[in-house]
Amino acid sequence: MSQIVRFSPTASVKGQLVRSVASSALSFGLDFFVLAILVEGAGLRPALATAMSFTAGTGLNYLLCAAWIFPRAGIPHRGREALSFFFFSAIGLGLNAGGMALLVGRFSLPYLPARVGVAASVFLANFAMRKFFVFGRIVASD
Repeated sequence: MSQIVRFSPTASVKGQLVRSVASSALSFGLDFFVLAILVEGAGLRPALATAMSFTAGTGLNYLLCAAWIFPRAGIPHRGREALSFFFFSAIGLGLNAGGMALLVGRFSLPYLPARVGVAASVFLANFAMRKFFVFGRIVASD
């Protein structure tokens, strides 16, 4: 059978964590940019804008996770994998939006520094959920 080659796969947790940091930084950059545009340009509230910007960042993160952080050949159910990824990301979204509502709404912190703190605190939970629940099963192709 032919195999799909995806960048340089690594099975080590350290390698995956390093790549996840890089992927998260890129995804967070997109998230942060979209957040600023939605709040400053479109006038949305920070908590709502966070939900929308987080979704954009999560789409990019899924693509990077599937191709670079947790790559495998012969994945038979990519659609289920994507749904699972977005399900667990929704948990992260809840943590992110709740954190923003708390820090900005309750404690009146500026929304952009608050977003950095919230994202950093949710990162490890997201990595663990993705590693063990989304990409944790090795699928061998015959």
